[in-house]
Amino acid sequence: MINKKNIIIVLFLTLSTFLGSGFTFLTQILLAKNLSTADYGLFSANFAIVTLLAPIAIFGIPQFWLRFFGKYGWNGIKCVKPSLYLIVFTTIFTFFSIFMFTFFVEKDESSKQVLLILSFYILGQLSLELVSSKFQLEENYIKLSFWQFFPHFSRFIFILILIYIYRNEINVINVSIIYSSVAIFYFLIGIFEIKKLFTNNFKLKNHPEGDFRNDLIVKIKNIVPKSWPFTLSTFFYLIYFQSDLIMVKYFIGNESAGLYNVAFTILVAILLFPNIIYQKFLMPKLHRWANHDKSSLMKFYKLGQKTMLISGLIVFLLSFLLSKHIILIIFGEKYFDSIILLNILLLSVPIVFLAHNSGAILTTKNYINQKVKYMGVIALLNVVLNLIFISEYGAVGAACTTLFSNLILLTLYIRGVKKIMKKDINER
Repeated sequence: MINKKNIIIVLFLTLSTFLGSGFTFLTQILLAKNLSTADYGLFSANFAIVTLLAPIAIFGIPQFWLRFFGKYGWNGIKCVKPSLYLIVFTTIFTFFSIFMFTFFVEKDESSKQVLLILSFYILGQLSLELVSSKFQLEENYIKLSFWQFFPHFSRFIFILILIYIYRNEINVINVSIIYSSVAIFYFLIGIFEIKKLFTNNFKLKNHPEGDFRNDLIVKIKNIVPKSWPFTLSTFFYLIYFQSDLIMVKYFIGNESAGLYNVAFTILVAILLFPNIIYQKFLMPKLHRWANHDKSSLMKFYKLGQKTMLISGLIVFLLSFLLSKHIILIIFGEKYFDSIILLNILLLSVPIVFLAHNSGAILTTKNYINQKVKYMGVIALLNVVLNLIFISEYGAVGAACTTLFSNLILLTLYIRGVKKIMKKDINER
């Protein structure tokens, strides 16, 4: 399971992802320093709305591909074309939903403009996820690394140029145009990459060629029941992890949203490591083990629990000790009130590290349905608690709600994996 090649791949993925996310972090610093706190909050909240709705357009197809190919090997190619037809419909529906929200719900004119422009960011996310899934199936982690790095780098460079040209007079409209322009560019590149799935340029790894099944017919109606749990999984995750920012904006104001987003941005940067390991590197292997080698899957889970707990505690302690300096040195005095928010959110670090390990097991086979139920419960709980605590305690209430939601979710995940292990033992 662990060899020199895998270690090198993980290190390369880690380095490239950290560099990409590092540029995202630097971009957030540039925006926080060059926009007013209120404008930064306005942009961040609308960007959160777009990223919250993006999973509806993507509709879990990238994860579905990993699962379908993991089970059927080269026969998985039969699911690609109907999957793409489905995505066309879901993407149109998502854009329609954003436009309806913009014209009939949103009252602030600046928010309307920003949200409409940022809606095209969804196309970039769609392309990013689909092409990433292709590279994972090919186990081409070098291309995967570069593919996921350059959008972050591109946005940083263009924001830097914008600041140089306009000095301290940049605005949220120009920033939004840059984000969407980069997304559209990578969407167009992604089209050419996806076309390779239908040619000899597609090299599926660790599956024997020539074993085609004529009886396997895949239609859109066969895909929807299998892909929607991945959609809900991502959607629910974003609700309990990111909707706090949106609710802070609408309940308290753009300035509080700006303060909260600084703390949240740092938390996201810290949580990169488990995301890289599980989502970028291990997911194809987990699907394969779940279908063909359950003993390896369970060995991996037990090892992962120990590893994630220890690493999560270490990262938490270091981050907590440095949190004040990170805020003041990097973002400046105007974000001083973000320190308490960050300290609360940092308590989630070891919890989320462990949740990645348990959640990864629940993503395989039909276990995803149980995972979605858990996440749905937490998403609902998070929204209800935010309605109560944001009104009473402001952004601090949002941070506490996030911490509590993560803790309950971890408890449910561990419970779910124990059920799987118990069932597997009984079947033997």
